[in-house]
Amino acid sequence: MRGSLRFIYSRHFEATIFTIVLLTSILIIPFQNSGVYAQTAPAAFAPDRSKSPTDIPSAPNPADKVVVTLVTEEVLGQLADGVTYTFWTFNGTVPGPFIRLREGQVVEVHIKNLANSTMVHSIDSHAILGTGGGSAYSQTAPGNESIFQFTAMRAGLFMYHCATPPIPAHIANGMYGLMLVEPKQGLPKVDREFYVAQGEFYTQGPVGQQGYQPFSYQKAFAETPEYVVFNGRVGSLTGNRTMRANVGDTIRIFFLNAGPNLDSSFHLIGGMLDRLYLEGSLLSPPLLNVQTTLVPAGGAVMVEYKAEVPETLTLVDHSLFRILRGALGTIKVQGPANATIISSIKNGTGPAPGVITMNMTTETMNMTSETNSGTQASSNSTIIMIQNFAYNPAQLTVTAGTTVTWINQDTVGHTVTEGNPDSPKSPSQRLFDSSHGTDGASVVTIPPGKSYSFTFTTPGQYDYYCIPHPFMRAHITVVPSQAGGSQSYGYGDMSNFYILLTGREVIGLSAFGVIILVALAVAFSRKQGANLS
Repeated sequence: MRGSLRFIYSRHFEATIFTIVLLTSILIIPFQNSGVYAQTAPAAFAPDRSKSPTDIPSAPNPADKVVVTLVTEEVLGQLADGVTYTFWTFNGTVPGPFIRLREGQVVEVHIKNLANSTMVHSIDSHAILGTGGGSAYSQTAPGNESIFQFTAMRAGLFMYHCATPPIPAHIANGMYGLMLVEPKQGLPKVDREFYVAQGEFYTQGPVGQQGYQPFSYQKAFAETPEYVVFNGRVGSLTGNRTMRANVGDTIRIFFLNAGPNLDSSFHLIGGMLDRLYLEGSLLSPPLLNVQTTLVPAGGAVMVEYKAEVPETLTLVDHSLFRILRGALGTIKVQGPANATIISSIKNGTGPAPGVITMNMTTETMNMTSETNSGTQASSNSTIIMIQNFAYNPAQLTVTAGTTVTWINQDTVGHTVTEGNPDSPKSPSQRLFDSSHGTDGASVVTIPPGKSYSFTFTTPGQYDYYCIPHPFMRAHITVVPSQAGGSQSYGYGDMSNFYILLTGREVIGLSAFGVIILVALAVAFSRKQGANLS
């Protein structure tokens, strides 16, 4: 009889535990897929990890064996003013050191991974002939060192990067640099040499959002970076960091596009690429007088330019909206003017009628708007950019009464269509739709340079997407307007009553629910035990 009682008691206890686990799982499920992240306070201090463009070693003697030591470090640094980021680096900077060799040189490479690293790191140099460009011999766990040796067999300008899976993530976090293998006779002498590397950073917060920003795999997969910068930081080559030269100087730029995703249209505003060594091919005759050169992700070029007049040369990626994401550098040229090259005859003040001007340091501009005729005027407004086949920001919270304007900065048309492409709504059910109910080959899109606006008056959760490009998805949360506004949402209007929970509230309610369930389970188990005894 006592054994039977124990069996019954055990069955009741197991049922109770199963109920607790089931209900706990149900409570936590909404939070697991919410995509809500805690708001992180700005870091008190973060060092500048950007690489100086003048930190270039001289060419070594080709007869000497060279030892290259690369320390892999995961360090906090500045991505922009007020924006911090955890960079993965070679020797603590982005890009890593400029490695200068000669053709035929024997090189011994040491990879030292700091003990506090969270990842295995390695090196793959496009200059190295052999398995994985050295990565097969350099996979290095935290707190360890790898050593291998190679011979620089081919002259050229080559990228190196970390080659530990996932390789794109290591590059996207800053682990890249340039390796120059000079021809045996060396390179012609110039007056100035600069080291410039373009890279993309995929942060969870939108460009310019202050505080610490984690890496976003979602944006990296979508190839929609928030920052496109030179030398690891917004402003790394401007202001008091600008490069400097004198009239008459010959300037040589070693340029790397680290990617990992986007091509770069490298251009020098106010100058010319007098000599362009395409794809870093130093033994091929250079192209002469080139305006812009396409540098693929993982590619490099060497360009040379003679400074003829005093000016501020501007380095850009001529996919020009990337200027607003940080791809901007300057070279200040000082010296005597030359009126035969350029001089002013008459300078009117202000732009000519119809000319669009843009402030290079801001993201706001005036564009023609195609406003939804069903919207209401509102002084409360916000802007979402459509660029690189993505809505930016993709997650937005606004108050009721806010007018949201989508500006298409891409070169193709897009739509802003309420719903989910996996189970699309019929046109009559859509709250907002820039396509006006069209679909298929006849779909009406927002043309490049145009915009679409809609005023949200009812609180709720709204998904939307692009009909021609259904992988473009985004979400807007509308919350009640502040007290004193024109609309009121509360107990008096139960049709508009709802509860909006953030990740923090969900965690708190889940924890509270678990505590209550455990307490009830213990009380129930004790009662059952007492009855059975």
